[in-house]
Amino acid sequence: MPELTLQRPGRQWGGALLLAGGLLLLAGYTLYPAQHPPPPGPLLAAAREAGVLKVALRSYPRPTLSREALVPEPDLLDAQLAQYLGSRLGVAVRFTAPADAQLLINPAQPPRQPPASLRAAPEGALLALRREAGASLAGQSVCVAQGSPWQAEVEKHGARAQPYPSTLRASVAFLGGECRYLADSRVALDGLLKLPEWRFYRRLPLALNAPVDARVYLAAADPASQAWLQGALARWHADGGQASAWASHADELLSDSLKIADGLSCH
Repeated sequence: MPELTLQRPGRQWGGALLLAGGLLLLAGYTLYPAQHPPPPGPLLAAAREAGVLKVALRSYPRPTLSREALVPEPDLLDAQLAQYLGSRLGVAVRFTAPADAQLLINPAQPPRQPPASLRAAPEGALLALRREAGASLAGQSVCVAQGSPWQAEVEKHGARAQPYPSTLRASVAFLGGECRYLADSRVALDGLLKLPEWRFYRRLPLALNAPVDARVYLAAADPASQAWLQGALARWHADGGQASAWASHADELLSDSLKIADGLSCH
């Protein structure tokens, strides 16, 4: 049986192998950036050093029996994302006012620098009265939550979006006749249609597909922290955190809508 001999590759082949290995490594970083996150820049490094990440997010009152002044509570979607980002940094999260924040999630007044964006939102939909034909949206009013990923989509169809502090407030405004349509995730709206007070409404066949979901802004320009943040958002999407948060959003909307039906106040 002939003897097999392994020889060291020549200089030319060795260089080619090193080049191929480098290309594969680069491809790995390109395809799976969230698995190899860059270190955070000065802004988020300061949060890590202090052990606290200060985040500004959407807040609004929930339905309650209390007769006292209602205290705004953090938006569930924003809060889950903030807690995830804090865990990625290894720090606690403190919700604060925009002026004191290091991160701002879906702010009403965005900073000048571009945001880090979470990829595609779940499928959105529109509710209308049953008698609506569901024709063109051009010129029609649509109730949406502030920061809704579907606001830009309905505006592309020529509709006029009317933002409210939350999906719950948008749904109450829609029931009150302030808008012709209501936009939110298909799952959340299908949950509303199960309630008796929504029996006169239906979901239109038009699907809303938003390429971008949450927008997260740094309080100041910091390219390294921006790169870290974009990688963390990609990992939250890949790990199912985004889908889980939207499922919780649908559950919360249904629960709060039941409270409204029982006569509790959300204002």
